[in-house]
Amino acid sequence: MPRQSAMVLGTVCVIALQATAAAGSFVEDSKLKIINKNFFFHRDFRNGSSSATGTNAFKPASERNGYAQEWAQGFLLDYQSGYTPGLLGLGVDASAGLGLKLDGGGGTAGLRLVPIDSDGKPGDVYSRIGGALKLRASKSTLKYGEQMPMTPVLAVNTVRLFPSAATGLQLNVNEFEHFAFEAGHYTKQTGVDSSNSGDKFTTDYALRRGGTAITYDSASFVGGRYQNGSLSFALYAGQLEDAWHQYYANTKYTFTIDPGRRLGFDFNIYRTLDYGRSLAGPINNTSWSLSTA
Repeated sequence: MPRQSAMVLGTVCVIALQATAAAGSFVEDSKLKIINKNFFFHRDFRNGSSSATGTNAFKPASERNGYAQEWAQGFLLDYQSGYTPGLLGLGVDASAGLGLKLDGGGGTAGLRLVPIDSDGKPGDVYSRIGGALKLRASKSTLKYGEQMPMTPVLAVNTVRLFPSAATGLQLNVNEFEHFAFEAGHYTKQTGVDSSNSGDKFTTDYALRRGGTAITYDSASFVGGRYQNGSLSFALYAGQLEDAWHQYYANTKYTFTIDPGRRLGFDFNIYRTLDYGRSLAGPINNTSWSLSTA
């Protein structure tokens, strides 16, 4: 298998502003965060391998670049309102991003810091905007719109200039002292290098022959966590439509030796099976881990 090396340099500056106006919790509890992110990514393809992305896709293998490199500047604004007073509170979340290419041509493009066109050439500027409407009753929330779920079976990509996002419905229930429940169903996504919030879901490592992406119509999950003192449990189930069903369990336990020392145990297990049209191919996999610290 050809080896490759990658170098990523990034700087992130976060400015957070908390509103303090006396106009109810909708304004008082609102948060505005501005992220200034500078990202340089260099990937060196070794042992005679080369990049097949960007304009390299239109060249013979012998003429392709042996490395990929992009440098970009990003500005991401994230706003989260509080909720209106009353039994049923109403709120909104909104985000906007601006990405600027600082360096990188068609022959070195394809690292997904900036979008590339059908000719394999990177764009100089791209932007994105998204929002969600949210409702709160007691300690529980229901949200519809563009979101960034982070669960063991469904999570957005955060390792490029901008995070990806998913559009759909998510419920979080926090009515009980030790137990939290959440569920979500998403039908569209925004890729890390995309301005379009209506893209279908894709997977990075399950591809058609020829390297083209497989698309999926929806992704869903349901799960919950229980924690009481030093012991916690988590159970989740996820589905990528016509691709796989995935199940996850976790337990953590912390044993206190004395006031200055503790021993922690963490066990995780995944079970994944293909279903439906099995668009990602046959899958029958169990993965587990046990760690202590």
